[in-house]
Amino acid sequence: MESQDDEIVYIILDEHMYFTKAVATKLNLPTIILQTTSFATFIARFALLRLKVEGYIPSRDAISNEMVPKLHPLKFKDLPLPKSPHFKRAAQLVLDSYTIRNFSAVIWNTMDYLEQICLMQIQ
Repeated sequence: MESQDDEIVYIILDEHMYFTKAVATKLNLPTIILQTTSFATFIARFALLRLKVEGYIPSRDAISNEMVPKLHPLKFKDLPLPKSPHFKRAAQLVLDSYTIRNFSAVIWNTMDYLEQICLMQIQ
């Protein structure tokens, strides 16, 4: 949407304020989501959901030095396990905040030289 001064108008949303997408839709404004965590954190949080389904979490190995399957070079002890005992609630928060819903763009809190291997997964 362009204003009278030919400025492009967007709404930039924090990753946890996904619910404001409805306001942007009502105002007919495009949205950009600002992911305030690194891309590696994004990958690790989604991996937690997969690992839970595969039966790796919760387990004594969740704090081990063993490599996480399909997530080299991360080890289980490196994963961002939720502090809450309610894994299902934490998993829903991850799904709600990281599910990309028709955003015009995503801004990641990273730099290519810091997370080159991780970023290659989406390029």
